[in-house]
Amino acid sequence: MGKKISYREKASIDRIRELFTYEPETGEFYWTDKCAKNVRPGRLAGFRDKCGYWGLTIDSVMYKAHRVAWAYVYGEWPALDIDHIDGQRGNNSINNLRLATNRQNQANRKAAFGKSIYKGVCFHKAHKKWMAQLKNNGETEFIGYFSSQEEAALAYNKRAISIHGNFASLNVIAQPEPEITPFKREAEKAFDSYMDEIVHWAGKTGKRRIIWSQPRCDMAREVWMDCMEKQYDRLSTNLSIAQEQSPTSP
Repeated sequence: MGKKISYREKASIDRIRELFTYEPETGEFYWTDKCAKNVRPGRLAGFRDKCGYWGLTIDSVMYKAHRVAWAYVYGEWPALDIDHIDGQRGNNSINNLRLATNRQNQANRKAAFGKSIYKGVCFHKAHKKWMAQLKNNGETEFIGYFSSQEEAALAYNKRAISIHGNFASLNVIAQPEPEITPFKREAEKAFDSYMDEIVHWAGKTGKRRIIWSQPRCDMAREVWMDCMEKQYDRLSTNLSIAQEQSPTSP
């Protein structure tokens, strides 16, 4: 492994292109026939460090692969930081790289802290609420307290966009599971009971078991539940109309 140097000392673009071929879609580098004698031409070049970044050694000097990728494609070394748009440090495809200031680069970090599953959200024991906060110019900015971590995550997203724009690393808010009504639960039980009888009967007839494969069972379930829900809605509507039309007692 080569020695580390500052970005002021850089290999020439011609030397980079002489040693490597670069695949812009995958972000991978491969050695050419100009590589060292102990390296096989066409072999995947580089190594992954403990932080998840890919590195390359050029003439005994170590470089970050994402910076080399930028230099290889655009013919000049990047003057700023290189940000991985999707937050994956190992993804050096050229479409995933962009110039960024250090502040913008830090804004796109996909790290969470505290006991929340969301970035910028943690539980405040004293207030017994979820607290949202973010880094702004190197300082922690308080956003507010919220009843749920989803509300805090939304508030974080809104503030992050206002500060960092396209470089903001946003939370993906989990959607609550739809409530299962007693009617739907009973309808699913009835379908399962019906299918148990069908599969048991089909099993006695040899080839008929193929007819009720898992995909066909899933399709039958969707049709069954759709019919049951429509029937339930129709009965509920008729009941409401009947109640409205019935004479009120004096």
